[in-house]
This record gives sequence, structure tokens and C-alpha cells, in this order.
Amino acid sequence: MNTRIYYLAYYGSKEPVIESQVLVPLRKLKERGIETHLIFLENIGDWFRRPFVSLPRIPRNFLFLNTFLVGLLLLKPLLNGEGVIIHARGLQGATCVLPLKKLFKNIRVICDIRGLEAAEYEYRIRETRETLSSFQQCWQSHLEKGTRSVVQKADALFCVSREMKTYFLNQNPSADASKWEYIPCSVDVGSFSKSLALRGEKRKQLKIDARLVFLYAGSMNAWQLPEKTVQLFRFIQSLQPNAYFLGLTNDGKVLSDLLLKSGVRPQDFMVQFVPHHDIANYMVCGDVGFLLRDKHILNFYSCPTKFGEYLASGLHIFTTPAIADVVEMINSEKTGTILSQIKEFNAIKEELRKGLEAAALTEKRIAISVRAAHQYFDWEAQVPKIKKWYLKLSENLASPPTL
Repeated sequence: MNTRIYYLAYYGSKEPVIESQVLVPLRKLKERGIETHLIFLENIGDWFRRPFVSLPRIPRNFLFLNTFLVGLLLLKPLLNGEGVIIHARGLQGATCVLPLKKLFKNIRVICDIRGLEAAEYEYRIRETRETLSSFQQCWQSHLEKGTRSVVQKADALFCVSREMKTYFLNQNPSADASKWEYIPCSVDVGSFSKSLALRGEKRKQLKIDARLVFLYAGSMNAWQLPEKTVQLFRFIQSLQPNAYFLGLTNDGKVLSDLLLKSGVRPQDFMVQFVPHHDIANYMVCGDVGFLLRDKHILNFYSCPTKFGEYLASGLHIFTTPAIADVVEMINSEKTGTILSQIKEFNAIKEELRKGLEAAALTEKRIAISVRAAHQYFDWEAQVPKIKKWYLKLSENLASPPTL
């Protein structure tokens, strides 16, 4: 009996981090002899534009239609008696495919938990309204129920932060702790190192070689605190006159308008969209990376992709005490400054001064951050963990994976 490995990208190919968090590790797995078959579940509109390379994603898996479509795709190998491992990205992805285990004994499911999806859902709703409607409360309860089912029934569970594993095991005392693996949101550190070698040249090209550059890379979603980030930068300008803001985002006009409204002069910032293949060349031009978050359960257990990217870029990170793993890393590796609060900037003036002094020591700062990136957030170190589980579950199915 052969074994086929499928990676299910539940939210499709348009997900912002699909390249760095899905395609890069799958390519590295292939280099190590592990072949995977990628399944995209696209929203209906996107699926119509590429129906032959993806499946449509029915909202909320209505009537288990997503489960049916994935099962239909896997039907031939399953009926042929082949083993099937499904590596599902996200709790809803795993919830979608778990029912197939009841029908076929030759399926194993890995859930790659990216966050607390029920909490994320509530957070996004409360951005625009104070309370959830009855329908929204029902969906949140459904997400919580699905999470408990996945934690109990998946054959392996990957989590992006150490605290996340602790949280889920505390919430589900009967769950098997041996099924868990810590795999943080990682980066291809090697590609960033190549860009770092050309850092000086790129900074001259952008005409920022004489500036202390503060980087914001991300969307304008409220939970990333873009307004607070701009306000903090405006205050930093009073301490560091040569401060320069570099914004890398899909929402360029929104961020540019915000900077201008806050009083940042056009000659003191640059905002643009950069495709993924070029992102490292721009990120390494920074000196400080902004990673501000509010204290919230959603953030406490998270692992922002940009944290690893900032480290691989050699940046000194300005953050808040909101993300457990980030705080632990910065305290142990001295890769940034944890701002005690961001409500009253004058109260953190000395914290900022010390952070600016550390950021100005370019060679030392880069060496510290890149070393931490290599040690903790390099796909070269994390991919072997994924391969280990693929092989373990393949052995459980009484056959090696198809190479």
C-alpha cells in the first residue's frame, strides 16, 4: 500500500502568506524526497477563474459540501487501498476533512493550527459592533465545537507558538500531548541573507542610506494597530530627527493618507506594495521593525509571520508585551525592545532611547537578529519536524510515503 500526502490550503491561494508559509516548506520537503499534492479551496469567484487547479470552497462547509468535494478528489487512491495523509491548514480545514476518517480507515489527518479561530471570528466582528448577533453566536459556538473535535481526533497537531499548545491542552485535559509539535511561522532565512549582502546598495538606490529606517510590513487591519504605529513613529521623530518610515502593504493609499494626516512629511516616508519574491530586498533596508499588538487572547497565543521576517532582515524590533513567544524571545536573545505601554509616549521615552541606541549599532544588531532567526524561525530547521510526522503517520498506515 502506497501513501499519498495532500496539503489542504482551506482558504485558497490568495491568502497573503501562502508563499512563505505553504509553498516554501513544501518545496523544501520535495528537496528532502517528500512529494505532496496541494489542494486549494478557493472562494467561488476565484474558483471560476481557475476551476482546473482548485476546488470551490462552500461558505461554512454548508451541508458538508467541502468535505464531499475533497472526498471525491481523494476517492480513487482511497478505493485503491492507498494510504492518505491530509495536512490541513487551519482548524476549519481539519474540521472539513475529519468526517472522512469515519468512512475510510486509510486516512490520517494533521491539523496545522494557525490561531484561535473562534476568538479571531469574535474579534473581527467586534471591530464594527459591540455584540454578536444570535446567528454569529451560533457560528462561534460551532467553531469552538469544531476545535474541540479536532484536538481530540486529529492524528497530529502543529501549533505556531509554545503557549498555544499549553492553552489547548489545558482546555482539553483528555487530549494526547504526544500528538503535538511546535512549528512556528518560519521564513527562508537563506533568501534574506542574500538580500542582506546587498543591503547597502538597495538603501542607496532608495535614497535612505543616511536615515534610520522604521519598517511596517503588513495590512491595515485594526489588530495590527497601524494608527498607533504611525503615532509612535511621529513621536520617535522628535527623538530621532533622521527617522524614516518604510511601509510595505497592499493598502498603500490608506497608510500614506494616515502618515500625512499625522503630520509626517512626504520626504520622510515611502509606502508601496512589493511582490513576495522581492520583499526581502526591501525589508533588509530597515533598522527597526514595528510589531505592536493589544493585549488580547488572540495575540497572546499567536506567532506573527513578520516576527521571523524582521529577525531574518536583521532588524531591532519594537513591540508590546502582548505576544507570549515574542516577549520570551526578545528577553532571551535581546533582539528588540518591549515597550511597557503605548498609550502615553512620554512615559516610555527612555525605553525608546535605549531601543534607538541598539538599532543604531547596525552590524551588532544584524548579527543578533539573524542568529535568532536561524535558530528559531528557519524553515531549514522546521521542515524536518514536518517530514518526521509524515513518515510516522505513513508507518502507521503500514507503508512508506510515495517519493
